[in-house]
Amino acid sequence: MITLNQVIRGKRIKLKKKVKFPKLYGCPQKRGECKKVFIMSPKKPNSASRRVAKLFIRSKNEEIIVYIPGEGTNIKERDSVVYRGCNVKDLPGIKYKAILGVHNTDIKGLNYRRNKLSKYGIKNEKVYKRKRLL
Repeated sequence: MITLNQVIRGKRIKLKKKVKFPKLYGCPQKRGECKKVFIMSPKKPNSASRRVAKLFIRSKNEEIIVYIPGEGTNIKERDSVVYRGCNVKDLPGIKYKAILGVHNTDIKGLNYRRNKLSKYGIKNEKVYKRKRLL
């Protein structure tokens, strides 16, 4: 039973969920055009030079900053870059990572990696060699 005080107070208000990655607009990935590539320094205990890019989202007419994973990638101005939602822990304010080698095949990582190839946009040569033999 509802008491009189509960009736006076009114209905319970549901809290709205906070959107973790608002610039994805409910999509798993989105595409943007690279405006500028620059270097940022991380938060206090770490010291390095992290490469980031400023992307322009044409569909929404907005700009965001995206972290470029890996070493020695060749993202330049006016390249189209696909990005995903992912927090970069030591760079404050950056909530997105670029996906290398997806939309623009010129954007690739270094080929000396042996693990986590798909995260850095590198094709597995062993698999392609096996397919050619079959």
